Amino acid sequence: MDSNRCKIMFFVYMLGQGGAERVILNILNHIDLEKYEVHLTMGVQEGNDYLPFLNRKDKIQIHYLDVPLGQNEQASTKLAAYIDQFAIDILFTEAYFTNTLAYHAKRKAKRKVKLIFREATSRSKTAFYNWKDVIKTFIRYNFYARKVIAISDGVKNDLHKSYFVFNRKLVRIYNPIDIEFIKKQALQKITNQTFLSIKGKKIITVARLAPAKDQKVLLRAFQMLKESYPHKVSLILVGKGELEAELKAFCQEQQITDVYFLGFQENPYPFVKASDVFVLSSKSEGFGNVLTEAMALETPVVSTDCMSGPREILKNGRCGLLVEVGNSKQLAEALEKVLTDDDVRKKLVNNAKKEITHYQIKNIVKQYETVIDTVYKK
Repeated sequence: MDSNRCKIMFFVYMLGQGGAERVILNILNHIDLEKYEVHLTMGVQEGNDYLPFLNRKDKIQIHYLDVPLGQNEQASTKLAAYIDQFAIDILFTEAYFTNTLAYHAKRKAKRKVKLIFREATSRSKTAFYNWKDVIKTFIRYNFYARKVIAISDGVKNDLHKSYFVFNRKLVRIYNPIDIEFIKKQALQKITNQTFLSIKGKKIITVARLAPAKDQKVLLRAFQMLKESYPHKVSLILVGKGELEAELKAFCQEQQITDVYFLGFQENPYPFVKASDVFVLSSKSEGFGNVLTEAMALETPVVSTDCMSGPREILKNGRCGLLVEVGNSKQLAEALEKVLTDDDVRKKLVNNAKKEITHYQIKNIVKQYETVIDTVYKK
């Protein structure tokens, strides 16, 4: 093994079903293993839904902390031990929670590991924003991290303006998508009998069933759409989360029919490809991976104009329709427009096909490697 290679450890608590975890998976599947000795450390052995899609398990060293979520002191101690044991040069973390654990692990480790943080959300727009959070972020991101990767210009600006992170620390790198892989996966035959039984037009969303995704607004919009749209139309929700029971109960209370909850799907791409519109109803997003994936599959997109990614991805509405956050009426109107106006559909799809190449995995991974190389050499 080449002792001169940079030893980089990617740390995620679970390689689960989120967008950030999918980004890490894409990086791991494409990073140059001739240049780097790559380690993947996960907090627990359960819930790593994306691990079967890691196609280089024989070349990437995989470790587990085996520490339950919430036991942060124990987790950072064990992470520090791994840093020392494997002589890690760079520790790469993908979100605020793991960034925090990495900060504590660096302070505990004997080895002078270099930190690269990735920030996925505009945190000043969340309930966690307070002066303590600002101070902690200011110190950790400016004086402990070597670089901080923001996944959109909106997130980058939020870190600089709200948390006073130095511009020289910040690098904007959009989330990558593996277009060839997505298109190949989309060719898989759908065997889900519920989906196959659905008639008429299909509107689909792929997201955690969680407050930030605001699916109640989408359900209200769908109810309005059904009152004005003259043809059969169904709404399909792919994903699981803490609001599943509440959302199902809401449909029953409001008598919203033709709504289908398909749960988590390891491969959601055939469902997106086979649908007529993809919709994102979020209150906030760091980026919005699902938008670029829908664009790659040539499914027209409707999204809320939330902080921070959709407007950047959809190029101010050229590649997908944007509506006000929380506005069910606007969302219903936009969905109907895409379903009924062929010219609008074609324009959105054609613009998206041109734009999507900017997010190609090979181009984005090169940008990550540039940051890694800069940090390693300093």
